[in-house]
Amino acid sequence: MDQLTLRPMKYRNVLRNFVFTFGFAAFVVLKSFSQNTNDSSIVHLDSLQSLGNLIQRGSNDSVRISANRIFQDQLRNLLRQPRSTNLDSLKSISVVKSPDHSFTIITWQLPAYEGSYTFFGFIQLVNKKTHEPVVIELIDSTSRMAKPEETRLQARNWFGAVYYKMLTNKKDGKYYYTLLGWKGNNPFTTQKVIDVLYFSGDKALFGFPLFKKDHVYKNRLIFEYPAQAVMSLRYEENKKMIVFDHLSSGKKNQNTSAINGPDGTYDALRFKNGHWEILEDIDVNTGFSPKAVKEKPLKDDELRK
Repeated sequence: MDQLTLRPMKYRNVLRNFVFTFGFAAFVVLKSFSQNTNDSSIVHLDSLQSLGNLIQRGSNDSVRISANRIFQDQLRNLLRQPRSTNLDSLKSISVVKSPDHSFTIITWQLPAYEGSYTFFGFIQLVNKKTHEPVVIELIDSTSRMAKPEETRLQARNWFGAVYYKMLTNKKDGKYYYTLLGWKGNNPFTTQKVIDVLYFSGDKALFGFPLFKKDHVYKNRLIFEYPAQAVMSLRYEENKKMIVFDHLSSGKKNQNTSAINGPDGTYDALRFKNGHWEILEDIDVNTGFSPKAVKEKPLKDDELRK
């Protein structure tokens, strides 16, 4: 039987509307859905790749939103399959596996034609009792958050981002996962995010006061800078530090209260005594911060720990 006939009626209707309204680009997606092959994972990945291209580069918002809806449903179904599929070939998503191999987080962005972004994601893990796959959907609720750095969140009201790095930290016998992410904001500014993910059973929770600066704790850190600028936010394994560009205030304009851009200096986060401690104005070669109280350069044996 043709693969397309196995899809719900809503998929067929959406795809027919694609072909009628948007011509050849939609036809490519329709063809990928209707391929008949003995390897179902290939069918899924081919169709997901075509949909992903439309999400990122569709000719208008209707195309992108419709493609994203189908993409989201198909990816959810794929992640629920007992046999895991390698998603690394999909260019439109970010796939990050936890260092302890206990779960995978998949994130991507839906860009609006006018320059804003909505984020989507799933967490895939295995139920320890049933050994069946568990798929948690992440729902971006950024627009409803007044103070995101101070808020603890759940999967259903997630501070959306595309994650590219995950670290494991332990505090009071419990594991926390520090996430580094990119967050397109609007046509004028971009954000980088450092968030914390942890679990209560199969329930995913975001935000935890692991970040300390001047005796104040934050649940997550958000850095905002001009869209045309580039901010580095990376983990340096040899120093056991998260190193990032220091953002200094610049000129004001009508779109942002202040444009904060990289000024050529660097700050860092080092996990110590159960939290991430901010070190200002570090030497990127040694990890030494002259502004830190009683701070000393890390020795070679300390860097290897």
